[in-house]
Amino acid sequence: MIISRLIPIVFILLFFIFQSCGENIFSSFDQDTTSEGDSALNSGDYDAAIAAYESALDDPSLSASERKEIQEKLASAYMGRTGIDIIDIIENASGGEGGESEFDLIMNITPEATVSNLSDINKAVELLTSIKDPTPAQSFQTGLAQTTQAFLSIKSFVEVAEEGEMVDIDAENSTTIVNSLAGAAESLSDAGDFDEEGYGEQVSNINTEIENHSGGLEGYVNEALGNDNSN
Repeated sequence: MIISRLIPIVFILLFFIFQSCGENIFSSFDQDTTSEGDSALNSGDYDAAIAAYESALDDPSLSASERKEIQEKLASAYMGRTGIDIIDIIENASGGEGGESEFDLIMNITPEATVSNLSDINKAVELLTSIKDPTPAQSFQTGLAQTTQAFLSIKSFVEVAEEGEMVDIDAENSTTIVNSLAGAAESLSDAGDFDEEGYGEQVSNINTEIENHSGGLEGYVNEALGNDNSN
């Protein structure tokens, strides 16, 4: 996989979610109910972080702002458990030679489309989209999760096809994936300065290319993969 060529959306978004002025964006939240989860999240122990945050959300005394913040952290833990390695992304974000399409770049750095990864990213999206009046950072994270959700779903269909074989994506799943990309573009448009590089526009462009493709999502993916539909 070509991880060093990182103009892509997915991991630059994660960089902004987890770092702010050189500090963890969650460092100001120090309640006892989530300190264990914070420590686990920072150390990459996502199973422990998920358990701690899910337990914390059961507390009926949480204020709306505290609940929102824990939901954001829990979503981050689910996203981290898919195998996204923030350290590797930052260390390799040197630009590279370029040449890949946006589709190829995102596909190359999207985690393996396992059942557990798909489940985790779906939970992350559910948590983030349920947050009312999200901050720009939360909108940014939501856009990341929705983009990853869409590409994990695409990858799940690609991985079951034989090499060079046409990828078959049914209409229902095509609609779900396109809706995820549309949601990602909308979330990123609400991210303000967190999307100063215009990644939301790139996601929107991908969605437009899919909508304008005569073969819809399936045709777009097969063309991007270089599959010959004449067979």
